[in-house]
Amino acid sequence: MKRKASKLDSYAEQLRAWFTPADQGGEGLTLSDVRARLADSGFAVSLSRLSTWWSAEQDRQMRDQILGRITSGARLSADLEKRFAKDPPPEIETLLKIFRVLIMQMSLQGQANPDILKLVGPLMTHVMGKLKLDDHAADRDLELRRVTLLEAKAAKADQAEQVEHSALSEAEKAERIRAIFKP
Repeated sequence: MKRKASKLDSYAEQLRAWFTPADQGGEGLTLSDVRARLADSGFAVSLSRLSTWWSAEQDRQMRDQILGRITSGARLSADLEKRFAKDPPPEIETLLKIFRVLIMQMSLQGQANPDILKLVGPLMTHVMGKLKLDDHAADRDLELRRVTLLEAKAAKADQAEQVEHSALSEAEKAERIRAIFKP
């Protein structure tokens, strides 16, 4: 949906400079200060109209920034796909390290923009999910080793039982059983 043109649009560049905080290269003026400057230049506007325009402008800037990041991400993704066609993709541990860096960056950016912090949770969920899978795999490996050892012990017990029921002398039985259980 296209927005309606505003007379304030002709002052957009100047208004952005006035409203942008000083630590970001602007002047960081209040609505009242900006309204007064516009009045000094011969343009009268109400505080509510100026506030509405600035809010819409900030939304537009945020949308443009997000679309720029999406476009940049798409380019990066295409570049990665080309590189992965030549070389294998990184191991999962490498990707987890990248996730950790992203989470830290987003946490720091979240101090300035709390909406970014909403993205940290899902990223952490993915990282924690991978760690949980790793734990399950380690548990599965351990259980498999236990089962293998128990099966080996059971096979030796079966062999020993066959020797015990054989017609061999007691000395021969004892020697064969020792050989079965020899480490």
